[in-house]
Amino acid sequence: MRLFISLALATLALGCAMVDTEGPSIPTAGPSMEEAKHIVASFETKQAEKTATEPLRTPKSLDDVLDILRKDQVDLFGPGIDFAAKSAEVRALTLRAQIELAWGEAQLILAETFMGATKHLRGQLSAMEVKEASGGLDDVEKDKLNELRKYIGQTTATAEALSKLAAEHVAAGAKLSREVIEKKPSEYYGYRVAADFYRLRQDWGKFDEMVKKIEETNPNSNGLVFLQGVSAAQREGNIPKAIDFFKKALERDAKFVRAQVQIFLLQSSIPDLYAEYSKLKLLNPNHQIVVWAGDYIERAHEQFKAQRERPRTSK
Repeated sequence: MRLFISLALATLALGCAMVDTEGPSIPTAGPSMEEAKHIVASFETKQAEKTATEPLRTPKSLDDVLDILRKDQVDLFGPGIDFAAKSAEVRALTLRAQIELAWGEAQLILAETFMGATKHLRGQLSAMEVKEASGGLDDVEKDKLNELRKYIGQTTATAEALSKLAAEHVAAGAKLSREVIEKKPSEYYGYRVAADFYRLRQDWGKFDEMVKKIEETNPNSNGLVFLQGVSAAQREGNIPKAIDFFKKALERDAKFVRAQVQIFLLQSSIPDLYAEYSKLKLLNPNHQIVVWAGDYIERAHEQFKAQRERPRTSK
């Protein structure tokens, strides 16, 4: 689950490379929209620098845009939307809508991960600040406290910025889905995107209406399988059922990265989380979860293995 990502980040944050973002050390309020755009642009640019030679950064067809959607990689979403916006085809409009929603959800997942990390570190921060007030910190501890403050401040600012922009992407995806439905009311595409929107809003009544439309227009849609998976996980709390749906979606489309992300997020132990993370990394080694949380997950797994393998001392 996302808890394990945030725990790994929190446990291993100090002494490791921190999330490198710009902004105040400890923000007193959430960033403005302009500040949020600046923070997230900086964040996504740093990811793009790691994949500068990625061909999909300059898509040449709507098939390329579809591949961008399937890779679920935030730094490619902008180029994908820009290319699709040049076309008047309903397919292009649909891809724009799908990418906007995928972009918003990816940002929300990252925001939750980073906020989870700060939550687990704030207790440590409070204890150190109490000790600081009494003059009990040595120089090493003072450096650690400053690093901790910086990490929490930067990570909080990044999470708040990601959440703010995610709302814009989700709203844009909803608007585009309505346009698709208006243009092609007999096709399933718009209903597929609208269902994703209502799922993100947790509006299950509207979600069910859209799913019914998909079942009427394209019951064999792999997107429908994905939606059945998220419904099982988020609404029913039936994790095994949800994972079965996501695995089915991956059997139909082996490059459906979003389905693998969902399986990864549903794990409840470090070994299982690592196993599904490894599959995600194989599908897309440049996915944002791999880029920003991968080192921490791998180190957490190594620590877990070392603890399991450590010989028990006899009493």
